[in-house]
Amino acid sequence: MNPPLLFVIDDDPVYRLVMKKMAITCGILEQVRFFEDGERAFRHFEEHYTTADQLPNLILLDLNMPYMDGWEFLDRFTDLYPLMAKPITTYIVSSSVAQGDRAKAERYETVRGFLSKPMTLARFRELFAALSYEV
Repeated sequence: MNPPLLFVIDDDPVYRLVMKKMAITCGILEQVRFFEDGERAFRHFEEHYTTADQLPNLILLDLNMPYMDGWEFLDRFTDLYPLMAKPITTYIVSSSVAQGDRAKAERYETVRGFLSKPMTLARFRELFAALSYEV
């Protein structure tokens, strides 16, 4: 079984750096891909939706990004999801405290949960453990 692949979709360079350091700490950096906006990430899915080893097991998605924000990404991703070569777990990771955002996230079948920033190392490990992979 291949180790899980994680996609972090977030425009904040500091957050991406923190996530990179967590991946290094857990020894899984080679299993993490970073996208600066939803548009770049979605293009990857459009090109590789039939190739399982090019698809993540887990997506950590920010909501507020340029070009294509997290909501627009989710709208398009949800349409493409039934054609994906494997199931993908998605969590929104946001600094938003708006109850409306949490309620809206619950309407997407592809979203498993809504996590608040900052991400902790313990939470990062929990997410991978939920995929049956210890880090």
